[in-house]
Amino acid sequence: MRPLEGLKILDFCWVAAGPMTTGYLVEYGATAVRIESKRRPETLRSSPPLRGNGSSPNRSGYYGNYNAGKYGFGLNMAHPKAIDIVQRFVGWADLVTENFTP
Repeated sequence: MRPLEGLKILDFCWVAAGPMTTGYLVEYGATAVRIESKRRPETLRSSPPLRGNGSSPNRSGYYGNYNAGKYGFGLNMAHPKAIDIVQRFVGWADLVTENFTP
């Protein structure tokens, strides 16, 4: 058993510091669900090094490294039901993380 097994994280982080931090928690056994919107995708998705020549948003080595082991959930935050969905995730989570500017 890993030390953080059973800890549930709802992850709204992006770029480097937030995803890296929650990634460390996942390495120690936490379960993380990463929320992302197609309207504002994670900027790390386009950061080199990039694998292959395709147009897939899942080619970045940085993105893959910082988000390894996490579940992903795409959500249109402008949709009327988005708040209800987020509230259900918050009720599930032990920890909610975000690193947006105030």
